[in-house]
Amino acid sequence: MFYLSVACLVLSSTVAGGNLVGVLGAMRRKRNGIDRGFSTIPICSLLFAIGAWLFSPEVIGFLAFLPAVVDPANWSLACLPFLLIRELRDTDNVR
Repeated sequence: MFYLSVACLVLSSTVAGGNLVGVLGAMRRKRNGIDRGFSTIPICSLLFAIGAWLFSPEVIGFLAFLPAVVDPANWSLACLPFLLIRELRDTDNVR
C-alpha cells in the first residue's frame, strides 16, 4: 500500500506543480501585455492527496496534503464565495 500512496502523492504533486507553473506563467504574460488566462484543475490534487493519505496514513501522514495546500487552484475554490459576494455587491451599486 505504501507504493500506491507514493504514486498518489506524486500525482498530487504533479497536478499542483503544473497549476502553480501555469498561474505564474499567466501572471508573467499579463505583465507583458498578453492577457490570456490559464485554466487550473481544482480538485484533482486534493483527491490524490486524500488517496495518498488513505493508502498509508501511518507512514506519510498529513504531509500528503502539502501539495494540495500549495496548489493555487484549491485556494481559488476556497476564495470563491468571498469573490462572488464582492462581485454581487459591486454590481448592485452600479444599478
